[in-house]
Amino acid sequence: GRVDSDTFFSSVRSIRGFRCVQLFVQHVTNFIYVKCLQFESQSHAALQDFIRKVGAPELLVTDNSQTQTGKKWTETCRQYCIDQGTTEPDNQNQNFIEIYILLL
Repeated sequence: GRVDSDTFFSSVRSIRGFRCVQLFVQHVTNFIYVKCLQFESQSHAALQDFIRKVGAPELLVTDNSQTQTGKKWTETCRQYCIDQGTTEPDNQNQNFIEIYILLL
């Protein structure tokens, strides 16, 4: 099914040095996978971990950030036959994760 993903940043660094998280949310089941990151550039590794531990989704929707539409991210999606989708800039309500976080 469809999985939405986005990187969220914190103004405070965790005890282990994490500054942000990569979230993956599956639409139908509301399953959430969270991967802590020290840098946004590690989001590709979070995608690989998600695929390894949870499985490859049919569709992966992200915003238009360079790390989530770049060469590494796209190559991994092609390798696992994952369709990619992006939301329109400045329309946070299109990404299910943005809505989901507001509900928590």
